[in-house]
Amino acid sequence: MPLDFAGSFSATASTAYWGLHGGFYPLKDGDTIAIVGASSSVGSFLVQLAQEWDVKIIAVASKKMKRA
Repeated sequence: MPLDFAGSFSATASTAYWGLHGGFYPLKDGDTIAIVGASSSVGSFLVQLAQEWDVKIIAVASKKMKRA
């Protein structure tokens, strides 16, 4: 894996982790979570990490990404 990709890999995973575990909203079993941008690097980690709970996951993503 290229070094620039490997360096950003851990940052995206930790961003997703702290998004769920950082105290923004106490996610608990039975909740519903909507992940907007689920096809992004952070969003895809959020989908995977949210599966730790017994929650309904609504993943929103577009099939084409616009570049500036």
